Amino acid sequence: RRIRLETADVALLKQLVPEIALISEEYSRWDAVLRVGDKVRSPLVSGVGVDYGEMRNEIPVAGGRWLNARDLAEKRRVVFLGDKVSDFLFGEGADPVGESLLLNGVPFRVIGVLRAKIQNSSYNTRDQVRAFIPSTTYEGMFGERYLNDIVLTTRWGWSRSQEVVAKVREVLADKYVFDPADEDAVNVWDSAEFFDEFTA
Repeated sequence: RRIRLETADVALLKQLVPEIALISEEYSRWDAVLRVGDKVRSPLVSGVGVDYGEMRNEIPVAGGRWLNARDLAEKRRVVFLGDKVSDFLFGEGADPVGESLLLNGVPFRVIGVLRAKIQNSSYNTRDQVRAFIPSTTYEGMFGERYLNDIVLTTRWGWSRSQEVVAKVREVLADKYVFDPADEDAVNVWDSAEFFDEFTA
C-alpha cells in the first residue's frame, strides 16, 4: 500500500516531534513551462515552505530574497530561480529581480536568484536548474494534494538523527496505520548517514 503524504503532515510532525528544528513540504514537477519572450525552459519547478531555503542553502544573489511567510499566506505569484535558469531566460549576468516571467502562461514576479553554489549530492537535481514557488501557490495552480517530499532538520544537527527518524516514522505510522519498523512504508533519506559514509 502506497503511503502518500500531505501538507497537514508537516504541521503534525512539527507538533509531535519537538526535536525537529526546521521542516518544509515539497511539491515538484518537470512539466511546467517558464517563458520570457521567445525563451522557453522546463526546469524542475518546486512548491516549498519558508524553512526550505535555510535547510538547503538557497542563498540569493545580492538584491534578491528567498520566499517569506507572506508569500505563502497570500499565495503570491513569486518565483526564486536557480542561477542557470536565470541565465538562460534573462541572459548571463542580468539582474531579473522584479522582472516578470510566465509559468504555464501565468505571470510570476522574480524575487531572487540563487547564488552559485557547489552541491555534492541532490535527491532531485541541482538547484541551479530549478525554480521555486510558494507551496500554497503551487497547490492552487496545480491542484496538488500529495507531497513529493518532506524535508527537515533536527535540533541536534548530525548527531542522534536516527532517533528523530524513528519518531517521524512513529507519528506517520499512527496516522496512516503501518508498522513503524517497516522502512519500506515511508522512504527516508537520512543525510547524516550519508555524511558519515562520505567523510569515511
